[in-house]
Amino acid sequence: MSQILNRNVLVLNKHWMAIHVCSVRRALSLVYQDLASVVTEDYEVFDFDTWKDLSRFADTGVVYTPQYPLLAPEVILLRRCNKLPSITSNSTGATFISAIISPANIAARSFRAMS
Repeated sequence: MSQILNRNVLVLNKHWMAIHVCSVRRALSLVYQDLASVVTEDYEVFDFDTWKDLSRFADTGVVYTPQYPLLAPEVILLRRCNKLPSITSNSTGATFISAIISPANIAARSFRAMS
């Protein structure tokens, strides 16, 4: 279980921009405190109670608590964070800016790749 709690979780700000990576332990804490929501690969957003109910049906990647199992999230969405990702550069001088991760943006990119 400690391996699951130390897995990486992508943290998005309220504009769906990637701003950080945290552990499953921290992510579940933020979701429990109602500071974040869990985002699934279908871009569905769940609060803690709904995520807890959905976790009953999971069989892998589960954190077991004394009262109920919790599925380890892969992506969380902060509810109030306006922070923007920082601009970074690597050793070659190339500059990187994080892309916006939203259903509309990903659908547009998928459409362009298909045409």
